[in-house]
Amino acid sequence: VLATVYRKPDKTLIALGHWPSELSQPSATTRPTPTAPTVDGRLTPGEWDQAARLTNFIGLGSQELAELQTECFVTYDEQRLYLAFRCATGGAPLKATATGRDGIVWEDDAVEVFIQPDINAERYYQFVGNSTGAFADGVGMDRSWDGEWDYHASVGDGVWEAELSIPFASLGMATPTEGTIIGLNLARDQQSPRAYLSSWAPTSSSFHEVG
Repeated sequence: VLATVYRKPDKTLIALGHWPSELSQPSATTRPTPTAPTVDGRLTPGEWDQAARLTNFIGLGSQELAELQTECFVTYDEQRLYLAFRCATGGAPLKATATGRDGIVWEDDAVEVFIQPDINAERYYQFVGNSTGAFADGVGMDRSWDGEWDYHASVGDGVWEAELSIPFASLGMATPTEGTIIGLNLARDQQSPRAYLSSWAPTSSSFHEVG
């Protein structure tokens, strides 16, 4: 905190300024699921009740809450990590032009997952999917990596949903045990009704800010 004092014979003014060195990072705890969710792109009632619920997505480079909010659910079993997204749309038509694998999915209405299996290492994985089921993946910025994972999405009334599952083996890690900590961020590429980028953990200029 910087404090500057301005003094005159009959008055004093103190100006305070604060520039945090890093943005506050959220944390969450999840638990293993007794029954694995069906990864079909539809969040069935009761299916994610035991999962951690993460929301309050904020805009890229800001601290403001996104007007159209995103909910994400996270759980796991012995083999896989499971995630689900519910994205409010306000009824706007969605942009979905990417098809197949490893297209420019992030230029559509899409969701993104960033996973850092070892928080002390630089290696991280990115998974992206749009509202029609097209997806992309990579290690860091390297798109040549194709992991084994499942992704499906669906569009409803005022909302679109996505579900994915990722084997821990694809992430080069063992099944988590109590106390295991991984790096995780969840992001949304909103294109409709206007372009707006948001994420669960704050980022200043890019979702690829990991660590």
